[in-house]
Amino acid sequence: MTFLRYRFPGTRTTLLVLILGWFGAMHRLQAQSALEVVPERPSRTMPAGGYTTFNIAATNTTGKPIDVQIIRIVNDYPDSTWETSVCAPDKCYDKAVDTLDPYELLPGDAGGPQVHVFLGDTGSARIVLSIGAVGDPEPTLVELQAKVGVVPKPEFLVEADSTESLAFEGDTVQFWVLLRNISDDSMHVRIRRLETDFPDSSWGTSLCHYEFCAAPAEDTYVVDMARHVGTFFVLRVVAGGVLGDTGQVEVEIDPQNGEEPGYFRCSVIVNGVSGVHYTEGSHVFQGRAFPNPTSENLQIILPERYAGKLVGTEVSAADGSVLMRLHDIPEAGDGGAGAELTVSGLEHLPPGRYFYRTESDGTMTTGSFLILR
Repeated sequence: MTFLRYRFPGTRTTLLVLILGWFGAMHRLQAQSALEVVPERPSRTMPAGGYTTFNIAATNTTGKPIDVQIIRIVNDYPDSTWETSVCAPDKCYDKAVDTLDPYELLPGDAGGPQVHVFLGDTGSARIVLSIGAVGDPEPTLVELQAKVGVVPKPEFLVEADSTESLAFEGDTVQFWVLLRNISDDSMHVRIRRLETDFPDSSWGTSLCHYEFCAAPAEDTYVVDMARHVGTFFVLRVVAGGVLGDTGQVEVEIDPQNGEEPGYFRCSVIVNGVSGVHYTEGSHVFQGRAFPNPTSENLQIILPERYAGKLVGTEVSAADGSVLMRLHDIPEAGDGGAGAELTVSGLEHLPPGRYFYRTESDGTMTTGSFLILR
């Protein structure tokens, strides 16, 4: 107090104002420090009609749970060809919603919003979000800009075999994505699962690199890629158990070299591939097939309960249309074990995801496979 009295001589009123101002500044600092907000690449250039996602990290720096409030306070678009929607960590909102429901963030957790932008024909859009703890007098303002422009020639290519699939209840669907480093430098490519939109807890998902799959809770892979090489990763989705349900997963592929990331929104529809209807008392098995992916032939391993009286086998496209019907049926193996069914002629089908179904008296085997060339 002696320091204040000598440094700022004056009345008691002046000293009181200084002290109150100091406490007010400290309160603002504490309010701001409750949530650390860091936008990732707040400015994006994409071709006309492109799609991009802005990721914003928001970390609870306090020692107690806080409720986070996100409000989109500025929507500045050139015209109606542009569209934007905002997602909280646990929910995506319609494009018309500006004020998101508060959500809880535990101490040390990071759970910021995502802003999805579908670019229009020309110009640039400006979006401003207010992000802070509920009741925070000074939330953080984050400004994002997406503009239509010429994107530099890529040094990194991404190809997905498909982004939509049909599935039986409980089926595991795999989406294969090919990454290619066409630059003269090595890269550390980040593959990140941004969000999942599942009807209930019977659904699941995981990221895999070739045959190695991370734990379902892990949402990020970093793959080291040398110059002029390619690699695969797989997004696995376990379909739920309700006919008609649809689940979606969005994945970001970021070469981390300054280029814009690529985004894939993969959806799975539970509808009993090819309109198959189960009869009462029938048994449905998840089949195994190899090699998978394949280019020409496929071996389907039938279950041990296969009775050797197969009614038929079908190969279907992702839209449910039947492409092949097989009638050359093997006999059951010795000791009640199953048999292997060879599917040939696949070289006439284009690359993509396909499904198979074999059916005998009271036994059905289903599965999917990938054709790559």
